[in-house]
Amino acid sequence: MALVIGFNNLKKSILQSNSGFTLLEIMIAIGLFTIVMLVTTSMFLQSIDSQARSVSSKDIQEGLNHALTIMSNQLAQAKKDVGCTCPADKPYFCLGESASSLTFKNVDNQCSTYSLVESPASSGNNILAVSYDGGEPIALTPNNINISKLVFSLTNADRLDFSIARNTILLEAKSLARENHPDTMSLQTTITVGQ
Repeated sequence: MALVIGFNNLKKSILQSNSGFTLLEIMIAIGLFTIVMLVTTSMFLQSIDSQARSVSSKDIQEGLNHALTIMSNQLAQAKKDVGCTCPADKPYFCLGESASSLTFKNVDNQCSTYSLVESPASSGNNILAVSYDGGEPIALTPNNINISKLVFSLTNADRLDFSIARNTILLEAKSLARENHPDTMSLQTTITVGQ
């Protein structure tokens, strides 16, 4: 008989117990899930933002490196300026207004001028370009990079013996490819030229 009474008590306790979650337990679970999702989403968005900035920075660096490589190669082989726009006291290189353009005779006997020009693809955007013998400018930087500053600084370039000259080039650029992630970069290099 004791076995029957124990079984009946167990049966009553099972039937009387509420098997389920309380409202408080459900609200706590939803709150914890929301916090985990917000943290995960925030980390994901930061990762996307970081990747976009990295790509933008890489684009600027590659564009400027390309332009500087071309300029370095031509500057290293500069010839005495005969017939270009340089005055007689500047036999190899001459600077334009505000030192923002550089003119010299290249290895092909062409008068090379490096300067900023407005991009044909977008107004208000400056690109670095070279023109040969006063012809149409040829873009050296892509249209999605705005060159905000170009400064040439010459040392020993007015010496007639042209033993060694240093050309320091300062470029400041801003990426236009991603409006939400504008990236800027300043780059300065010095090219030593000697004959």
